[in-house]
Amino acid sequence: MTVLTVCVSNWRLWFSDALREVGVYLSQMNTTQWGILSASAVLYGFYCMRSTEPRR
Repeated sequence: MTVLTVCVSNWRLWFSDALREVGVYLSQMNTTQWGILSASAVLYGFYCMRSTEPRR
């Protein structure tokens, strides 16, 4: 195994584990939490559109 193969394998393992955790977290959210998350996403979108410069 090369170093690159090990790095890609570790990244895939980390990414799949992170996706699984996000899926578990999202499946346990109630209506209030979904509302807060969606309102935050909308407000962030308006904040990013305030100027022509890209924001981070």
